[in-house]
Amino acid sequence: MFYRVSVIFVVSMFIVFGFQLIGAGLVKADELTTYAKSSENTDIDQQYADLATLYAPIRFVNGEHVPNQDYMDVLDDKALVLNEHPNLRIVIEGHNSVEEQNTLSAARCVFIHDYLLQVGVKPEQIVDIVNYGSDYPVYEPGFETPDRHELCRRVNFIVIGSY
Repeated sequence: MFYRVSVIFVVSMFIVFGFQLIGAGLVKADELTTYAKSSENTDIDQQYADLATLYAPIRFVNGEHVPNQDYMDVLDDKALVLNEHPNLRIVIEGHNSVEEQNTLSAARCVFIHDYLLQVGVKPEQIVDIVNYGSDYPVYEPGFETPDRHELCRRVNFIVIGSY
């Protein structure tokens, strides 16, 4: 709690002080944004982008264990992030809809695992494969789709380890 308050205080003081500098004509507004940006912020933004890539689900068509080309591109992006950061570890989680057999989510996990190894991800980066079957369905209110089980057919990555 104290940390959050102090961060808010520092940010607000930076804003107030920045506006005082601009008002006094000592610094132009675009120069102030240059001061606020640093290579550290860029690194943090890239880390968030990489983690967002890893957490994006890979979805499947009903009855299939191989994703379509759009999700193969997502899988390639995930593999690229894992190859760039060998300290990252993942757990592969397989899910299927209630209308499919639980063995299908296991086949999806095995396909994803094998594909990652083929494109150069180190075996030690894949800590575990977990088959949840239809135990954890996903339903998003307001997400209209002709197939109400579409969101359930997925493989997720759980990221463990240091960045």
